[in-house]
Formats: sequence, C-alpha cells, structure tokens
Amino acid sequence: SDPDYMRRDLLDAHGISVAVLTSLQAGQFGTVSSGPDESAVIVSAFNDHFLDVWPLSDEKRLRLAMTVTTQDPRAGAAEIRRVGSRPEVCAVYMPLINILLGNRYYEPIYEAAADHGLPILLHVTGTDSVFQGAPNQAGGFPENYPERYVSLAQIGEANLTSLCFSGVFEKFPSLKFMFIEYSFAWALPLMWRINRTWESLRYDVPWVKRPPREYVSERVRFSTQPLDEPADPAHLKALIDMLGPEHLVFSTDYPHWDNDMPGQSLLMLDKDVRRRVLSENAAGILRL
Repeated sequence: SDPDYMRRDLLDAHGISVAVLTSLQAGQFGTVSSGPDESAVIVSAFNDHFLDVWPLSDEKRLRLAMTVTTQDPRAGAAEIRRVGSRPEVCAVYMPLINILLGNRYYEPIYEAAADHGLPILLHVTGTDSVFQGAPNQAGGFPENYPERYVSLAQIGEANLTSLCFSGVFEKFPSLKFMFIEYSFAWALPLMWRINRTWESLRYDVPWVKRPPREYVSERVRFSTQPLDEPADPAHLKALIDMLGPEHLVFSTDYPHWDNDMPGQSLLMLDKDVRRRVLSENAAGILRL
C-alpha cells in the first residue's frame, strides 16, 4: 500500500532491478467478489490506480500485470485493448474461476493478450477453494488454511492439463503462460503422465499436434515460490535439473508471510543456472 516503503524494503534492500506488481484484491473482484458488470468496472479502476497513482512511470523497476475480469471474457479483452499497450504493463493477470484454462470460454482474452504480446499470468486470489465459482481442490473443501495452502497446487495441475489437451497452444501459437504461486515440484511428474497419455490416446485429441511437453517447454513458466524445500538441498537441485531450469522464474511473494528473498533462495544452484532463474527466464517471457 506504500510505494516508498516497498521501494526501500524490497527493491533497494535486495538489489531488484525489475519487479512485477500483481494485485490479489483486483483478482478477487475480477472473479467471485462481485458480479460480471461490477467486476469489469472495479478491475479497470485497480489498473488505473496502479498505472496512474503508483509511481510506475517514474520507478523504472516496477511493471504491472494488469488484471482482467474473467466473469466476462469480452470485457476482459476490451480491458487489454484499453491499457495493454501501456509500456508499464508486462503481462495479463487472469484470475481463475471454476472453468479450466483450456475452455474456449477464455478465447477473447487469449486473442487480445496475444495481439499485444503479453503473457497470461496466473496467480492465486485468496478465493480459491473458499467461494462458490472459484477454483476448487479435488475431493471437497479444505477445513483449515494449512490444508488449503498445501492443496493449491492441484489447481495448477488441473489447469496445465487442460491447456495441454485443449489445443490452446495451437490456436494461439505466440501466447505464453506463467503459473505464479502454484509452486513447481508437481510439474515434472505431471508432464511425464501427460506425455505418456498423449502418446497412447492422441487420436482423442487430434488438435494436439506435438508432444505436450514441447509446448510447455516453449510456452509455460512456473514461479519458484512457494519453494518446496526438502531436507537435503541436493534433492531440490536434482528435481530442477530434471525439470529444466529454463521453466522457472524467481518470485518473492512479497509482502506475504512465506516470501522468498533472492539472497536466501536456491543457493544450491550453479551460478549460471541461478542467474537464469533469478532474471533471464523472466525477461524471456514478460513484455519488458
């Protein structure tokens, strides 16, 4: 809420050259905390607040993942056309509702994002597995916050699977996706399963022209936060080596309780690999 404090406490203190702002409040109103018409107006107001009130034009280290309503994809596409060309905007934050990403329902948003050269950024909103209409974990509603926190990865898994089998990557050949705060440890075994299933049942999804892992390698990135840290750091390094460090983008989740700061994270990685994860991979997918 305080740009000057954030600048001192985060950017200056940790030597961060570019930081992406993602508004969870805007995401909540864009999904289930208001109706379709109201959500479009409130999300636009949030975008204007960050673009015109926060010091984005003066503070060159800050970029915005502009938010769109997902209750009305045509309104979401119109919002991208309204402010998506602003140089401060580096991605489209598309808060999820209980419709999987591969569904053609979202195509107006995808088309507008692709036209502007913006990746789709996905981030939990705080409504997940809490409110009707928000994405839900498998099996039923969690009974407490730790249970819900651990299970958020299920939402990432379901949506990545939907993208892989839906044909979205073929329909929008330039569009890229970022899964932020869904972690990444699950991505490797999931891709094994997706690829093997495609090899056996590809006649069911003829619109998927290539092995799904190839699409994911080219077009999908996962944030490092929340960082699942085994007792032996070498095990995490081995997992990252198998997944491919090119899939990862560093994130802090500042100012939340479980944030990861760059000076304390992924120290087991080789210097060149760590540099890619902390900076170069993000520069390759965000519109900077």
